[in-house]
Amino acid sequence: MPILRGQLDPQGQAFVPVALYPSGPRRQALQAAGQPAPAPAVFNGLIDTGATVTIIDPRVRQALNLVPYRIRPIGVPAQPVPVYALWYKLDLVVFDPRAATNVSLYTPMLSVVETPISHSGADVLVGCDVLSRCFFGYGGTTRDFILAF
Repeated sequence: MPILRGQLDPQGQAFVPVALYPSGPRRQALQAAGQPAPAPAVFNGLIDTGATVTIIDPRVRQALNLVPYRIRPIGVPAQPVPVYALWYKLDLVVFDPRAATNVSLYTPMLSVVETPISHSGADVLVGCDVLSRCFFGYGGTTRDFILAF
């Protein structure tokens, strides 16, 4: 079982590098239309065990030229009513840049929500839709974390 190890930041948050790609069908549709598919891009991901789904900042959508496939209400803490949000499909890879071998957690065709999150220091909040496929260990006293998949 591959393990990604990291240090918590001063606020106790676990950041991981995340590579994002437009979904496979989106890349194929762009190529069929004679358009280049956006290159995968690496973003700053924050492990968020309180998020049911993975969330991307609008900058991510712009960088990958994503097109929404639906609008749907989501529950947001501190909001008394649901908020309507755009949903996108993409391929997500959490990886360890220090690993000598390809240690990564690949999640294809992931449904993600767009909402501004750059104030958190992250471009992507990695939610329980991804975390349910692995083990996340948080060492508050040792200031480290592990992600095993």
